[in-house]
Amino acid sequence: MNLNIVTLSLGIKFNVYENVNVFLNFDQSALSFSNHNFNLEVINPVWFEFKNNTKKEELFNNDIVTSSVSIIGFGISYNIKLPYPFYLTPYFIFSRNLNSIFDNQDHYINSIQLGVNLYYGISDLKLF
Repeated sequence: MNLNIVTLSLGIKFNVYENVNVFLNFDQSALSFSNHNFNLEVINPVWFEFKNNTKKEELFNNDIVTSSVSIIGFGISYNIKLPYPFYLTPYFIFSRNLNSIFDNQDHYINSIQLGVNLYYGISDLKLF
């Protein structure tokens, strides 16, 4: 199976209190799945036939499925200053799928992420 994904992301980050940041993400993805063909062919016994009265039967078809996925995420992070020029940022992100991946069944992608980033750079830079 082949899976191709193209994603466009938009993120907004707000500093709400000293080192506390809140952010909102929106992702729009285009997915394309392709499967392969699988066939059965009976050689022995000679008398055996499938329901279609032949010795061959197709198990899987080469389907190409395209889909669109919209995901919105909300997160919070906290910057911890370490000895210059490092700082540590633990974060929490919750992402919710806004629509089903497939049209004919309910299949959603929801996630919770916990993590820590270690940044190297100018930690006291203020642009505004």
